[in-house]
Amino acid sequence: MTDDRFLREAEREYVSPVVSAMIEGLLGNTDAALEGLELAHAERDPLWAVNKYWPALGFLRGDPRWDELLRKIGLT
Repeated sequence: MTDDRFLREAEREYVSPVVSAMIEGLLGNTDAALEGLELAHAERDPLWAVNKYWPALGFLRGDPRWDELLRKIGLT
């Protein structure tokens, strides 16, 4: 699925901000991925429970914004 198609689908149906963040990250959009994870935190997305360990978010490890977000939600 291209990123444009994904965005069109997300306009019609709910897509977890965590899933959106993973896709943004895979597309190389780190800033958008982190914004999505901030939204997931604000929405209390239940997928946050395993985010710290998901390989799909491994690209964020080492980014100080990732570490700060984990601290904010109590995962460190």
